[in-house]
Amino acid sequence: MTIPSHDCRFVKTIQRRALMGAALVLPVWLTDISQAASTGLTFRLKGSDFSVSGQVQSYDGKNYIVDTPRFGEVHLDAAKFDCSGSDCPTAPITAKPTAPARPALEKPPVVAALALAQPPARIGSRITLSGTDAIARQLMPQLIEAYATSIKATVGIAAVSPPGQSKYVIAPAGGGDGIEISVRGHGTDQGFADLEKGAAQIVMASRPIAAEESTRLSTLGLGNFRLPTHEHALALDGLMILVAPRNPAVSVSIEQLAQILSGQISDWSQLNLPPGKITVYTAPATIDTTDTLTALLLKPRGLTLTPTAQKTTNNTDLADQVSRDPGGIGISAMIPRPTAKALTVETSCGLIVKPSLFAVKTEEYPLSRQLYLYTAGIPSNPTARALLEFAMSAAAQPIIRNLDYVDRDIQALSFADQTDRLAYALNAAPDDFDLKLARTMISELRARNRLSLTLRFQPITDDLSSKANADLNHLIAYLSAPENLTKRAMLIGFGDATGTFLANLKLSERRTATLYRALLAQAQGKIDLTRLSMSSYGKLAPVACNDSVTHRSLNRRVEVWLQN
Repeated sequence: MTIPSHDCRFVKTIQRRALMGAALVLPVWLTDISQAASTGLTFRLKGSDFSVSGQVQSYDGKNYIVDTPRFGEVHLDAAKFDCSGSDCPTAPITAKPTAPARPALEKPPVVAALALAQPPARIGSRITLSGTDAIARQLMPQLIEAYATSIKATVGIAAVSPPGQSKYVIAPAGGGDGIEISVRGHGTDQGFADLEKGAAQIVMASRPIAAEESTRLSTLGLGNFRLPTHEHALALDGLMILVAPRNPAVSVSIEQLAQILSGQISDWSQLNLPPGKITVYTAPATIDTTDTLTALLLKPRGLTLTPTAQKTTNNTDLADQVSRDPGGIGISAMIPRPTAKALTVETSCGLIVKPSLFAVKTEEYPLSRQLYLYTAGIPSNPTARALLEFAMSAAAQPIIRNLDYVDRDIQALSFADQTDRLAYALNAAPDDFDLKLARTMISELRARNRLSLTLRFQPITDDLSSKANADLNHLIAYLSAPENLTKRAMLIGFGDATGTFLANLKLSERRTATLYRALLAQAQGKIDLTRLSMSSYGKLAPVACNDSVTHRSLNRRVEVWLQN
């Protein structure tokens, strides 16, 4: 079928993570959707030959939710679609129990099949985002769609060619010039290369910018990419290690997990557990779990995923299959209440971390990574600037959560829920420990909750990281919320294990004071200074090993604790 170049009918998509990869492989035109096999009732767009067929799941008097054979759930506006068939609902109904069963998904996908009433007469603004496929394939299309909704516009897929590249057109509701957004998912390295050539305005990155990339871009006059005007922490991605509930395994080390995934460890007896063949389960390539485990575990060790790994349809299906397989082990995104048992992760220095959203948000869970957007300063293009602001806003956080990434919303965890990490600190070597100071720390923190927002510094400096600078605004908003306004907050500084205990204690005090001054400068009277205090504890309570620059940077931190 040939689509004329002037055809203006786009599809507005709001797809869940599990289906996004498949749904965007081809240009999706409304005329294509109407060719789906007819099942149940038919809904025809008024004044058009376009129709959607399927089983009605619910009707609230204004909108139908229709289960279609090809696209799953489709939301249709009753004012725009006529229902034909003897069973068309005339009064609101809830979901039908007789609807055909569908494969289980983490959260049901939603597809809105709506035509752009009028295409833009011309394109007034064009921008390009380039970088990691982890953001390009799933997260960015959702953010673009939500951004269009926020400005009361509609969005359609103009093209998806060549592979890994999509083009979206946003049409303002009241007419006027349109916006064209190209999204290229060819890797973080390529994203920075495109920014260097001027071929992209925003880089989508699954890692921090490398020193040589930052130096090269700075030499070109594009600024310092360690500043919060250039580096934008978008979301976090974390993995869970799942086994069957009756599996006696409790924890697994990073090295052991890499060997299991690559097939070097193939029997549980190799881990001093009852013998049995290990079966590895992974999510499909359209879900970013496999990409994340490759980046975090396999690629750094020169390993590849075992060819015997069993592919599942989505994260929930993976957990279900693992729970039924006594020898199974699976790598899943951070899904709530999985049916399988989650293992703790043991680091090279013996620190054991439980998988949780809180641990990912503090960046202390080993199987997690930060996803970034990079720009050459504040974008001069209004569309690039507006899209970036939306992606970093509170309105974007539900989208991030719904795609099984970890958002930046602040959580609180009680002192009692952190006894494991404090117990590890109490077992430290004499040179890294001070009993009197440890007792003081426990006394100060016992009646407080730790916030997931943890502020860190640039490597080998006392300068706040770009994420910490941005997080100060989130912290001010949290502390100034009505429910927290009268609570006492404490900034708790820690250091790494390099040097003497006293030297690190003084360094942590200095960094905490630096953060305190930055917080006051940004707060501008929004928080009660009489309810904010500081303490520092140097090497006590490490959250990572001290075997690399990255891990030492994790230990050089300021935690925020709030009165119960």
